[in-house]
Amino acid sequence: MLNVFCSKKRGIRQGDPMSPYLFILCAEVLSGLIASYHDHGIIHGITIARNASAISHLFFVDDSMIFFGAHKNEAQHLMEIFAEYQRISEQKINLNKSELVFSPNILQGDKTDFQSFMPIQIIDNITKYLGLPTHIGRPKNHIFNFIMDGVRSKLKGWKEKNLSFSGRGCLLKFSFRLFPPM
Repeated sequence: MLNVFCSKKRGIRQGDPMSPYLFILCAEVLSGLIASYHDHGIIHGITIARNASAISHLFFVDDSMIFFGAHKNEAQHLMEIFAEYQRISEQKINLNKSELVFSPNILQGDKTDFQSFMPIQIIDNITKYLGLPTHIGRPKNHIFNFIMDGVRSKLKGWKEKNLSFSGRGCLLKFSFRLFPPM
């Protein structure tokens, strides 16, 4: 007699109502791993004021920021956390989409040493977070033009003439809130 074990693994598709909850559960696992290493003093976060608690990580939607000391052993421990997370969750962290930012007082040679065991692109500063620019100078309307372009492209898809009068009013209010007339 031949015993054959067959398991179906379809996974969850985009738009599935369960996917946000599973994402939150997975993010909670990663958060717990980082917090555990931080609580045991293995990695160190940043403090923004004297006598303030250190911040080791920030998660919002699908963006993550992890803070740690610029020491090789902390980077190695962070890679251990990533490996453990990938093993537990069966998800793969895309290091090609990740970026590494150092404080200004770190030497260039030390920065490049990190890439030997942490293959993440090094950048000088964070240009966007949550899809928005982190530094906003003048003029602001040029910086946020991509939002208006997105609204316009959505309108084309909705066929502008079919948008109700109240829908047009909401869209105008939203547009003026983002880009007040100068």
